[in-house]
Amino acid sequence: MRIAEPAALRSADGDGVRATFLELFFDLVYVFALTRISARAFEDLALEGGQSTWSAVTGGGKTLLLLLLALWMLWQGTAWTTSRYDPYHLWLQVIVITALVSAMVMGVAVPRAFSGTGLAFAVAYVVANVGRSAILLLVLRRIQYRRLKLRMLITYCVSAVLWLAGEVLPTDARVALWSTALLVEYLGNRFGWPIPGLGRSTISRWDIHGRRSDHADRLRPVRRRHARTRATIRP
Repeated sequence: MRIAEPAALRSADGDGVRATFLELFFDLVYVFALTRISARAFEDLALEGGQSTWSAVTGGGKTLLLLLLALWMLWQGTAWTTSRYDPYHLWLQVIVITALVSAMVMGVAVPRAFSGTGLAFAVAYVVANVGRSAILLLVLRRIQYRRLKLRMLITYCVSAVLWLAGEVLPTDARVALWSTALLVEYLGNRFGWPIPGLGRSTISRWDIHGRRSDHADRLRPVRRRHARTRATIRP
């Protein structure tokens, strides 16, 4: 664990391509959250036409897609950060821990995200994204990268207002505000986080380094361990 130096850009030679334990744990928590969405979708289909369906409350598949896109935004932001910067740095590990706790809370909140657990889902999502940008803004020394993180932080703070405001509104208004918040974030990501007076970033500044760009590699040790376990218990 490195504390003295601020989070540094990775070199392009592929050093440190092995995922850390925290990164693997975060991926597993993310998979858990995805299974919660899958379970909810299955129950929507199984109960379709009944009075107690989730679709009667949430609007069905469109809002499930909204939750899925929120989880994807959380995962890709965290994966990009650990690919771009030194994951063994103390503050980068804080970012990953915050993201995995947030993903777990979001996964638990998925079944009632548009009713009783909407606040938990929204707060967890906001904390992960705003916290990641704020930490990177504080620990990076190079001004060009600090400006990028400042634009990201401003964008996530704007969308955070929509996420939190949506929680206190009826379902239809909540879906509209949360969809708008995601649209702001995805458009910001796509066009270089443009902010009036601060400009926008070029795509080259977002490039990830080394072979860690293939984050599917993270789960390969887990799959191999699972396969060995099955082979061991096979009669």
